[in-house]
Amino acid sequence: DAAVGTGTGALVGTAPYMAPELLRGEPADAKSDQFAFCVALHESVYGQRPFVGHDLETWSRSITDGRVVAADDAHGVPEWIRQAILRGLAKDPAARWPSMAALVEALASPETSEIGRGVRVALGAATGAMFVALPLVAKLLGPPFDRSTYAGAIGQTLALIAAVVTMAWLSRGVIGATATNIKSFYGVVAVLAMQLPLELANAATGVSVAASDMQHLVLWAAMAAMFGVTLDRRFLALTASYLAFVPLAVIWPQHILSILGLSNAVLVGFLLVVWRAEPVREPA
Repeated sequence: DAAVGTGTGALVGTAPYMAPELLRGEPADAKSDQFAFCVALHESVYGQRPFVGHDLETWSRSITDGRVVAADDAHGVPEWIRQAILRGLAKDPAARWPSMAALVEALASPETSEIGRGVRVALGAATGAMFVALPLVAKLLGPPFDRSTYAGAIGQTLALIAAVVTMAWLSRGVIGATATNIKSFYGVVAVLAMQLPLELANAATGVSVAASDMQHLVLWAAMAAMFGVTLDRRFLALTASYLAFVPLAVIWPQHILSILGLSNAVLVGFLLVVWRAEPVREPA
């Protein structure tokens, strides 16, 4: 790698890690240190430097032009890390993070660094409304769409999976922006998919649809417990709420549809409470 010196011979850095302003002969500061840190971080997480070159001239041209190479992401680096690094590599120092502390905070707290509360609330409310409304609409349509038959229950589960996947694709920027969002999405889809073999097995063994729906409450409680262990301990409160609905379903099986709708409403309310309210960070 090419070492670069000033006109007086003082060594100021190694070309691949030098900020554009240093290559232009400007003095070093905290923003140029941030640039060098992000070059090293990019190299660490992707296994390659963000700029290409083989000598001082080609390194300098790549860096001053801001030509960041497309990373071969074979390690599943989350999108929020990539965006944080790219901001630190901006060729304009003013477009970088306001400080190293802000960069470190963004890397450590992805749930607050990319997505505004309004977007998350809107997406969560839409998903919750869909979970609550679909069984009610199906009931109005009558057999075989309502949950009085397994055909209706399985059809609703398939419809929910299709709807969730479609919404996730339309909101893929939101879903992929944080590690927590990605884990939550795959967790919800996994639980919905698990309902299918459960419903098929119950249908084959003669278990009533109402009893199968009670098992769904336990399944969603298990999902919330998994999130509580792996993501946020507050999800354990959601586990308790799902389990609290089980005895209600046992006592009033004729009202299982209303109980399921109420449990989904609690889920939406819980998400609205636990989501943090920090605003989106804008470039300095």
